[in-house]
Amino acid sequence: MKLSLRILVINFTIVVIILGSAAFAFYSIMYNVLTSQQTKHLQNSLNEFQFAYRDLLQNSDDDFYKIETGEGNFFTSDYNLSKYLDFILEAEPGKENISQWIGKTDVVFPKGTFSIERFLAENPFVALKKFKNEKGVIFYYGIVLSPPLLNDLAAKINANVALIWDGTPVEVSNSENNSRYYLHLKNAFFDLSKKGKSTFYASDNGSSDFVATVFNPAGLTENNDIDFLVFNTINEAADLRTNIRYLIIIIGIVGTILSFILTLVFTDKIRKQITQLNQATESTKAGDFTTRIDVKSKDEIGQLAAAFNLMMDELNKNQKAKNEYSEFITLLNQNPSLVEISEAALKKIIKTCGFNVGALYTVDSDKIKLVSAYGIKMDSLNESPDLFDPVLKDHTVLEIDSEESIPVITSGLISFRLRYLMLQPIIYNNNVIAILEMGGINKPSKEAREYLQNIQEQLAIGLTNSLALVQMEKLIADLKSLNDDYQEQNIQVKRQNDTLTQLHGELKIKAEELEAEKQKAEELTRLKSQFLASMSHELRTPMNAILGLTELMLDDTSIKAKDRERLYVVMNSAKRLMSLINDILDLSKIEAGRMDLTLEDFFLEDLLAEVNASVTPLLVNKNIDFKVIKKTDTHIIINTDKGKVIQVLINLLGNAVKFTHQGTIELKISTVENNELKFDVTDTGIGISEEDQKIVFEEFRQIDGTTTRKYGGTGLGLAICKKIADLMNGSISVQSEKGKGSTFTFTIPLVVVEQKKKEVIPHLNVEKLIKNRQHPILVIDDDPDVRYTIGQYLISKGYEVEYAEDGEKGLQKAIAIQPFAITLDIMLPRKDGWSVLKELKENPETEDIPVILVSIISDKNLGYGLGAYEYIVKPISSEKLTHAFNALEEKAKKRIEKIVIVDD
Repeated sequence: MKLSLRILVINFTIVVIILGSAAFAFYSIMYNVLTSQQTKHLQNSLNEFQFAYRDLLQNSDDDFYKIETGEGNFFTSDYNLSKYLDFILEAEPGKENISQWIGKTDVVFPKGTFSIERFLAENPFVALKKFKNEKGVIFYYGIVLSPPLLNDLAAKINANVALIWDGTPVEVSNSENNSRYYLHLKNAFFDLSKKGKSTFYASDNGSSDFVATVFNPAGLTENNDIDFLVFNTINEAADLRTNIRYLIIIIGIVGTILSFILTLVFTDKIRKQITQLNQATESTKAGDFTTRIDVKSKDEIGQLAAAFNLMMDELNKNQKAKNEYSEFITLLNQNPSLVEISEAALKKIIKTCGFNVGALYTVDSDKIKLVSAYGIKMDSLNESPDLFDPVLKDHTVLEIDSEESIPVITSGLISFRLRYLMLQPIIYNNNVIAILEMGGINKPSKEAREYLQNIQEQLAIGLTNSLALVQMEKLIADLKSLNDDYQEQNIQVKRQNDTLTQLHGELKIKAEELEAEKQKAEELTRLKSQFLASMSHELRTPMNAILGLTELMLDDTSIKAKDRERLYVVMNSAKRLMSLINDILDLSKIEAGRMDLTLEDFFLEDLLAEVNASVTPLLVNKNIDFKVIKKTDTHIIINTDKGKVIQVLINLLGNAVKFTHQGTIELKISTVENNELKFDVTDTGIGISEEDQKIVFEEFRQIDGTTTRKYGGTGLGLAICKKIADLMNGSISVQSEKGKGSTFTFTIPLVVVEQKKKEVIPHLNVEKLIKNRQHPILVIDDDPDVRYTIGQYLISKGYEVEYAEDGEKGLQKAIAIQPFAITLDIMLPRKDGWSVLKELKENPETEDIPVILVSIISDKNLGYGLGAYEYIVKPISSEKLTHAFNALEEKAKKRIEKIVIVDD
């Protein structure tokens, strides 16, 4: 059989098989694609409908809560309900009959008293919600699932929606167009009800495709006999399938005819073209990329030949790029010095990329130095042009394509104007180490840009190595010079060596003596810190009982006036003693370097409010005016140690009140040019002499003995203020005149933040808190007086109290009684409070119990980080405990108010 006939038979057979298979595959693929697209579209519409329906119910809930928690009676004829509320019903307490109602015009209310079942019988197509408030009153509210509402939902989801009641379609969106699909809707709901969730229904009604899926809102409303069908009709699907059938038939007939014609006419050309392709492939296999095929046709074989030629062009270009890259690497390796490598690289780049002139600059600490130039004199170039600034700053290529702003270049024969300028940064380790400046008459080609991109890294490495070589050569020269100097000094050193050896022996003995003294001093400092901490704890513990029990006794209204006066003297004396203990502890912490800054974001206005609240009680019974003068915007958020700023200001203002008998005390807030926040405390008091101003910030120093006896104090307050100011990188100073008053100036660095950070407070399980609020409070403390004092505080507020004297018993009781809250001392024997808190929060049975830490030192960040609810520093006062437990009660109360109680 001849080749042409054989090809004819083979092609005809192949065409028939391929066309038949393609027709079947194409039809199957198109049908599956159409079905998949319809399903995906409907799934998206279903998801959007669920979200829209839940959002509609949520808006209804929100509007009802606003009305129910508002003032006044809303069951009036002139009360207008919101967009998301169509009716509100109120049931009689303890009954199911509706006593009051309000609704829009499309809601039907039965005459007289009626039940909710009767209301639903009259209004079956509603979304009904139920709410029972804390008084036991039951409310029903909701929205009518009207055709306009369905139209609105359908517009949002880009699909149609049908309301199904008791298995029957009763309402449909866009009813004027979709009413004819009621039978399809009923069949779809029946089919989907049998299949279950996440299924779709599809049917072909001849002129269009009908697809649907069901959404059951059970659990979202009180009435569960309502369903929704989300559906779409696709008219184009049937037309598309018909067109596909005709198209496949036409393609089959035309393809068969063309196969005969093409086989007879183009057999010779195809054979020759294939032969050329085979020969060219063999040449390419041998490494020859210059072979090209003569394209004799525009059919697939011709396109293949053209594609082969394009492939050969690309291979040839890539091979050329690789060769040029290899040549560039070789060039860099052959020229080690900076000038040589710069000139060789610049020349290669200019010629390869088609530029006319160029220059290479090195960059060291933003200092630009011209190293080499090509096609232009080096003395005519500026080493610090303004155009280099964006290249250095942004690390990006700068290109200028213009006919006016580029300079004229003069050669030996002619002058010509550059039209294009490129500034290419050479980057190494994210730093610009050099800049390539290249200019030309025309813009560079795509291949030139790729070449520049490819060699950039190697050029950076080469220049870096050359710069390192230059630095090494300089270093070697410097080392040689130093070596010569060293040789000259060596003789003198040898002469001094004997003397140094003798001195070394003496210094070694002294060093051993100093080391012994140092260890002794460190041991004394450690013992001092331990002693102060222990004494502080031992003093604060009884003081806590004294202050606490005194406050409880003062709360007793039956105490006689004389006894109450005596108790006030006891409490004030105890507070003075506690202030002295706090000052000594602060001073010891500062001297030991253990006082740290606790930085936080807060409103400056809040700080001033706290200071004002602390100072105002000191002004009682004193003929003094107190003013706060704001010379700057105080409605800003700053970042610093708020507690230490308040401590300094209260100390300064307290001194001002103490030493001022009449007149005015002012606190002025301002900012200074070096970005500092400045506080000036000015008084009209006794003043300080110039000599005494030199010692006023020293420890245990007051102006004289008479001042100490008359006004009291230890002389530590201003010394602590000075040390705190230094710790905060601030300053404190005084200006005063004897008998005319004083001005103390306190400055700190001003750090303004744009947004207040969220306070780190541990998660509180309010649901668990509600279940435990009737349980007792557990007090864990090793000191019986402290346990008694805290217990009396809580008992006086109506709480039941349980006690534990150490951590182990506290853990056991916490598991056993599940307390409403726990007060936990940090300094416990055997197992400290930190360990107890950690075990409480790691145990699932106790992890949700709020823990209030009690300590003599403030370490709130650690406490909150381990899961504490509150952190109270001794001495404990009734006010501190009451505030903490009131906050817990308030959280539980608010949570209860939000819970909707539903009767079985």
